[in-house]
Amino acid sequence: MLNKPTVIEILSIWEGIDRGRDQTYSRLRGILAEFDWPGVRIKTAIRFRFPFYMTDKIAATDIEALELSVRSYNCLKRMGYNTIGSLVRNVQGYADLKKIRNCGRKSIDVILEKLFCYQYSLIAPEKRGGYIAKLKELNGR
Repeated sequence: MLNKPTVIEILSIWEGIDRGRDQTYSRLRGILAEFDWPGVRIKTAIRFRFPFYMTDKIAATDIEALELSVRSYNCLKRMGYNTIGSLVRNVQGYADLKKIRNCGRKSIDVILEKLFCYQYSLIAPEKRGGYIAKLKELNGR
């Protein structure tokens, strides 16, 4: 059953480009580029928010499904976030993850991008356009 989505905020999906970290959010930017997202290639820092729709099955899925880096995985485990459900219920974005000991900027980037991409991969291809439309609305595009 789909509930009201949790809105998760990423500090910036473009900020890493200027600091030489071209891989930061590359999958996310690629997905947005497919749908002609305005500003995808602009190297400016903006906030990006996305809805995360929780189902019982997703809530019970172990965080290992996100295929995180070892450091990112250990940070979440240390805080007791063993499932995607516990992670999404307790973390609404960058500021919440920054409070976790040894969870630096790169780990936060990895966690948030993987969370977005995990959900996106579960959406049926014919419904992805609708999801992107909701993203644009949520982000004022």
